[in-house]
Amino acid sequence: MHAVPKGGERPIVVLILFMLLAAAGLASAAEKAAEPASQAYDRAEALRQRDELHQWLLSEGVTAGLKKTLVARVSDSEARSVDKSDGQRPVRVGLTKAASAPVHFNGLRASRLKGRVIEQEHGALAGLEDGGFVYTMSVSSPGATAMRLHFSNFSLPPQTAVYVYNETGGAFGPYTGRGPMNSGNFWSNTLSGDFMIVQLRHVGQATDEVLRRTGFTVSGVGHLRPVYNAGLCADNAKCVVNAAGIDESAVVTAREAAGQMSWISGAFIYSCSGGLIADR
Repeated sequence: MHAVPKGGERPIVVLILFMLLAAAGLASAAEKAAEPASQAYDRAEALRQRDELHQWLLSEGVTAGLKKTLVARVSDSEARSVDKSDGQRPVRVGLTKAASAPVHFNGLRASRLKGRVIEQEHGALAGLEDGGFVYTMSVSSPGATAMRLHFSNFSLPPQTAVYVYNETGGAFGPYTGRGPMNSGNFWSNTLSGDFMIVQLRHVGQATDEVLRRTGFTVSGVGHLRPVYNAGLCADNAKCVVNAAGIDESAVVTAREAAGQMSWISGAFIYSCSGGLIADR
C-alpha cells in the first residue's frame, strides 16, 4: 500500500523551488545590469573635450600665481640613478622629490574677493564675477620629460575642484572632495614637460565657510626622465610585431590599442606597457 502525501506538502515544495529559481533569475539579471555598456572610444571627441578644458583653464588662470613657481630640482646623481638603470625590471622611468606647498585660505573674507587678486606664498587667488574664485600656482622640475604631483591633506567643499595642466594642451581633472580614493592623498595624472599648473576653481557664490574648508598640500613631485618615452624595451623588441601593414579586420581593430601604467615605489617611478587585445 502506497503512502499518500499529506495535503499541502507538494505545493510547498513547488513554491520553494519556484522562489529559488526566481531569485537566481533576479541575481543573473542584476549581474547583467551591472555590466558596463560597451561603447566605442571616440578619440576625436576625447581630444576635443581635452582642448575645451585646457582653453577654459587658460582663460581663467591667475597670471600673478605664476610668479613664485615651486621648483623641485633633481641632482645629476639622481638623474643617473634612472638614466643608467638599463636592464632593471620593472623599468625605472623616474623619481620622486619631496615638497611642501600648503594651500589654504584661512583668514580670507569672501566679501573682499570680488575683483581682487590676492597673492600667496605659492600662487594667487582671484575673485570672479559669478561670486566664486580661482587659485593658480605653478610647479617645475627642470629636465623632466613629464611630471605628476602628489597631493596630501586634500579637502574641498562642494562646487570646488582642482585641475592640473601644462602649456602644450594637456589637462586633467576635476579632482574633488577628498580626492579619487576619498583619502585626501593621491598622485595626479601625468603631464608632459617640466612645468605644470595647478588650478582650483569654486563655482558660485563663495562664503567664509567655503574658504575655510578649502585646502590641500602639494607634498611631492614626480620627475619622469626621457626613458619614460623611450618606446620598446631592448630585451623584448624581437617579440613585437608592427601591425601597421596587416589588413585583417581583427588586427585593424586592435592595432592602435595600447596600455601603460606607472607606479611609485620608494623614491622611484616605474612603468610597464603593452598592446591591448579585446577578448570579448
